[in-house]
Amino acid sequence: MEIIRSKDNPKVKRFALLHDRKKASKEGLVFIEGTRLCEDALISGVKPVSVACTEERFDLVSSWQSDYEISCEVVVMTSECFAKIASTVNPQGVAMIVSMPEAVSELPLRDDGKDIFVVLENLQDPGNLGTIIRLADAFDFNGVIMTRDCVDPYNEKVLRSSMGSVWHIPLVTVNDSMEAIELLKKNNVSLI
Repeated sequence: MEIIRSKDNPKVKRFALLHDRKKASKEGLVFIEGTRLCEDALISGVKPVSVACTEERFDLVSSWQSDYEISCEVVVMTSECFAKIASTVNPQGVAMIVSMPEAVSELPLRDDGKDIFVVLENLQDPGNLGTIIRLADAFDFNGVIMTRDCVDPYNEKVLRSSMGSVWHIPLVTVNDSMEAIELLKKNNVSLI
């Protein structure tokens, strides 16, 4: 096992670069940090593109490799190098880069016609978006419909506040609330 000890290593720089949501989004990737967020993604069937961990967390990542059949690159680094890619004050020593889920273009409808969605327009607070996604998942909504001007659902604060629900529930993006209303009416979903 090679352990990266330089903060200037290209692999450390790559993780640090993808920590920036705008840059990661352009590549269709999501940066996830922390044990719980990574495990929630793995449990949901998300396959990592790359995993980074500290020496101390290598055993955990090894168990993930067998439990979740991870076959991607695992980058092991010192705690000092990991601090360069971390966004938290006390990093947990594990992070992943995963592919962004494919955009949902059609409303996910149920066979029984008991469809329920929440429509969000221009929601800017990441904590609120994550909480709404988590509640929609908990109450078995079909999905969350968001206008394009909402905060990025793969923003780190959204990921943390959704507590993994962002991987479970379909997220539908529309241009504006009128498009959402038309889409719901077209699919015979009652509006409240």
